[in-house]
Amino acid sequence: MATFLDVGILEYFLPVFVFILVTVIMWALLEKLQFFPKNPYANLLIPFILGVLFILIPELTQVISLVTPWFVVLVIFLLLIILVFMFMGVKPDFIASVFGGDKPNQFVVWVIIVICLGIFGYAFTQVYGEQIHNI
Repeated sequence: MATFLDVGILEYFLPVFVFILVTVIMWALLEKLQFFPKNPYANLLIPFILGVLFILIPELTQVISLVTPWFVVLVIFLLLIILVFMFMGVKPDFIASVFGGDKPNQFVVWVIIVICLGIFGYAFTQVYGEQIHNI
């Protein structure tokens, strides 16, 4: 009997989710960085091709499927930490200056970068661990 908690059917749609995720994130990055400011179609074509490549290479699809939940947990954890500081009376302007703004706190930025690299390292060792071990 099928239940609401049975999410096995979502595995069939995993390549579509990966394609949409990669395409949207890469398109947003290219638009934000103004990589091709004169040609907006190039900003759409490159993410589309990368999304197709992520579908065609099953290991990359596995990496994205392993990384995505951990990044969701990281974002929720950061939001909860921000909420705890706001409940303790820290002003939102100070919190915004720690995480961004004109001069972000370099320690916080590097901690987030190291955590992101750790997440990607975990995913790559889960997917490519046996191949790396055989070298």
